[in-house]
Amino acid sequence: MNQDATPLESSVLLPHYVYVLLDDERKPFYVGKGQGNRAFYHTGEVKRFLSKEVLPLQTEERASVSLSNKQSRIRDLLSSGNEPEVMIVGRFETAEEAFSVETVLINFVYGYDELLNKNRGRRANMVRPKGEYGELPDIDIRRTRGERTGEFSSKRMERLQLEGAYDFLSEFLAAVDDREFEVRGFEGRDDRGFDPGESNGRLGFLVRIHGIDFVVSFSHTKRPSISIANTLVTRQSLPKGRCVLEKEYKIGEPKNLKVEGQGRYIELIDQSGMCLRFDDDKEALDKLERIRRLFSDSSPNQALEGGSSKH
Repeated sequence: MNQDATPLESSVLLPHYVYVLLDDERKPFYVGKGQGNRAFYHTGEVKRFLSKEVLPLQTEERASVSLSNKQSRIRDLLSSGNEPEVMIVGRFETAEEAFSVETVLINFVYGYDELLNKNRGRRANMVRPKGEYGELPDIDIRRTRGERTGEFSSKRMERLQLEGAYDFLSEFLAAVDDREFEVRGFEGRDDRGFDPGESNGRLGFLVRIHGIDFVVSFSHTKRPSISIANTLVTRQSLPKGRCVLEKEYKIGEPKNLKVEGQGRYIELIDQSGMCLRFDDDKEALDKLERIRRLFSDSSPNQALEGGSSKH
């Protein structure tokens, strides 16, 4: 026996891990990260819900609760006499390592559209999507061909880097993800036209609340703004959601560059007559919470996980 080898029994497990939930055919349907017994939380949560479901309904709130897609899959497995299998993919010393691996698994390995995760993971816009083999400007190494264009050394992008805007984006996304919002970058085909643009000196992401896409963006000053992204999904949902938002905001007209003949952004005007601009990410995150609460207070259809689910 190799004298340098450490017996398995004496090894100490690293604290952070990435796991997948497998169905009865051992097909992954959810990727997560955690510590301790976090990986088993999902099944326990659904079991607790089902145990309450068999009791007589006590309130209207009980009747209004619905399951997310992930929870519905677990419920179906339990109903057929099975349970999700938890498979630990890897263990890590730091949460940052685990976050990175989780994002790669969700996007490049398994594919976001083939999973029931609500979010793509931290800095998902920096990870190649599954099946995407073309050149991606934010990922691939640029080959130098003669004269330099200066595209990636522009003053605006340099300033984003120097002022720590990229780190701010990563931390902001993590905070939004921790609140269990449905958040994504602009890598999807239908979302690219709503990217505020690094070349314009702005970074950002999309948050979907009750079927309406909100774009959060900021410059090197790291002072976020929130407006409505006039996506196809927004255009379908906004007519019904307008009455909820208009309890606190005036909704502007679509403006800025056009996507499919429609202005990209719609401003929300607060009661003081100001657009939604904030001094820091905490203020912006609190405003997103407030908007989400407006809808949850107005609608009985709230999922167990933060009031929205991936479709």
